[in-house]
Amino acid sequence: MELSSSYRTLGQKHFTNTHIVANCFHVIRLIGHHLLACGNWTPVGYKSRGLPGLKRRHQHNLNTDQALKLRGYFKRFPSLEPIYYFKQNLSAWLLVKKRTRKQFQVLAPLVQLGLTLDSWAQEMGSTWRFTRSNGFAG
Repeated sequence: MELSSSYRTLGQKHFTNTHIVANCFHVIRLIGHHLLACGNWTPVGYKSRGLPGLKRRHQHNLNTDQALKLRGYFKRFPSLEPIYYFKQNLSAWLLVKKRTRKQFQVLAPLVQLGLTLDSWAQEMGSTWRFTRSNGFAG
């Protein structure tokens, strides 16, 4: 199903003997949306309408011109390159069908990372806002 909490609640309530499975397309789309939101893919004054589309394509679907444009963008904004390639690698891994439970255990650290980042989001955000530290107390 789609990644909709309303649909999930409805499914859990009315179909108690079923196992809910998230649609792979929606999982990859959600991951891509959040990872690529880390960078401003359309900076002020950047008129290329094609660039936002390049971030969403699987890298094996880019033609030579598109790959060159993307590389040029990464030269201007190098911090976005590892995020893009992480998204590409994770998407490729998720697109493989019929993985075993053991094969999915490699994602357990990412799940834990997500939970930790979520629980400490406000405090980590404050890291860049405030300059004081308790480093002197150690």
